Amino acid sequence: MRIVRPAALVLLLPALVLVPAVSSAAAQRKPSAKSMAKSTVQMVPMRTIAGRDQTGGGFGEILDLALDDHRTLYVCDARSADIRKFDDFGTLLGTIGRKGSGSGELDRPVEVEVRGDRVFVRDLGRSRMFVFDLEGRLVSSTPVDEREGRWRKFRALPDGRFVVERETAGETRLELCSAGISPQKTLYRKAVPSNRITAGPLRKDIPLPFAPVVEWDLTPEGLIVAGYSGDYSLEILDPDKGRLAAWTRSFKPFEVTEKDRKDYLAGPGRDLPPAAARTLVFPKTKPAFEKLVVNGRGRIWTFLPSADPKERTVFEAFDADGTFRSRVILEDEWPRTAPVVFFVGGVWMAVAGPDGETSIVRYQITN
Repeated sequence: MRIVRPAALVLLLPALVLVPAVSSAAAQRKPSAKSMAKSTVQMVPMRTIAGRDQTGGGFGEILDLALDDHRTLYVCDARSADIRKFDDFGTLLGTIGRKGSGSGELDRPVEVEVRGDRVFVRDLGRSRMFVFDLEGRLVSSTPVDEREGRWRKFRALPDGRFVVERETAGETRLELCSAGISPQKTLYRKAVPSNRITAGPLRKDIPLPFAPVVEWDLTPEGLIVAGYSGDYSLEILDPDKGRLAAWTRSFKPFEVTEKDRKDYLAGPGRDLPPAAARTLVFPKTKPAFEKLVVNGRGRIWTFLPSADPKERTVFEAFDADGTFRSRVILEDEWPRTAPVVFFVGGVWMAVAGPDGETSIVRYQITN
């Protein structure tokens, strides 16, 4: 996948299409067919944090980004097993954690969240949730219990509780957990195709090709936006009140081509034995969308697949209540797997340069 370069990205927005707000929690929204003149939005690079310049050793494997209330940036680096703090100007402020197996030491941190004066770090290598204060002092360490399903992702709510995505065979669940990560209730569940297969003498697990998945994110107010890419169904959930809105958007699926199949099999970590590759079943079409995020203003973005990898990136934008706004075209590709964290008016994104070095770029989103 081509990585966004630290250069201006131009977004062309067909007109904003307004839809009346729903009157019931399960109302179905159908966007108006009316359109207006196109407008443009730019993502302008404002600042770049080059890991080698800041730390001498460069960034290793950046898996997550977070911001605190003072807009301090937290960078989760799995390879160096630490969390690095930067101010809004990109100056290194300090480091939380270090490689090791002792108290407060990390092995492979994969997620970071900041709420109030606490920094939450999920460490996959040690199967624990570490809590630090803003200065990096260890507050607590709790084992991550995966007996009821594998953890895929967690996010912290404004009140300190968590939303945790768990995956079991054939199902994805979003659970509300206490501040101590004890499960309280299931907020959302969806039956999904089993997205792992076993092949080869080492029983290697790989994702099924183009399998529909559950994508979700939090709004700035702490609502959960969950979508299933199999049928383009989306829901807005309040952690206490439950479902606030739900709708399904019509879409025209793109065909999975022979090139898609070859590119998939050539992807990283998919060195299957020939016999296993021949028996791998590809669907006829791609899911409705590939990624769902909520930006700093609470807008919902769903990134759409393309018929041709050379085509520009397209996403659809919805208001925080689910009202469809527009279809947006990016002049350059937005990397689907790149760690990002939004703030009002912009986004921090981890990008890889032509030399393979990873940097963190701050983009301002302007009309």
